[in-house]
Amino acid sequence: MKRFATRRPHATSHGMRHAVARRHAGFFPPRRRATLIGMTNQSRQTTHAHNPPPRARSWRRAMLRGLGGRCPACGVGALHDGKGRIARACAACGEELYHHRAGYPALLIAGLLAAHAGGISELALHEVIDFPPRAIAGMLLAALVFAALVRPIKGMMVGLQWAWRLFGFQYAAMCRPHRPVTSRADTVDTPEEPRRAA
Repeated sequence: MKRFATRRPHATSHGMRHAVARRHAGFFPPRRRATLIGMTNQSRQTTHAHNPPPRARSWRRAMLRGLGGRCPACGVGALHDGKGRIARACAACGEELYHHRAGYPALLIAGLLAAHAGGISELALHEVIDFPPRAIAGMLLAALVFAALVRPIKGMMVGLQWAWRLFGFQYAAMCRPHRPVTSRADTVDTPEEPRRAA
């Protein structure tokens, strides 16, 4: 009777799950086996102690800071650069702000509100002013409302995206290096001992 060899699981270079790779590590050559064992150890290293839960961010405070044109993180640095665009990073705290996706939605919301303001002014001035000046006044009012609302709405959207860690703000929060602990007022620094001449 012919003996059949036990079949080993099909192994691809990139498609193995960690548990399968751990169970059948003898199937792989030594170099690939070391790589897979390192991949399986990642689950042990990523614990809550190594990755503490992120601090909660107040979306109300972030939106109010964005409404005022300030950085949603610190409230000190300017949110917009000199050209009216969102700055790449805050000049005060260094928070990355270029991850936002608030360009087109802010324009749409500001345009919608401006169109409503122009339409309401048309209806309000219907009996008071004749048609051509009334239409010009409505269009001018809509343009002024649009120009006045674009920056605050964009700032509010950037603040909301930052607070909810949308798009790249989550990655920026994870990759930010830990800041050094500031010295407290109640601690006393001990002076270094002088070195002795040898």
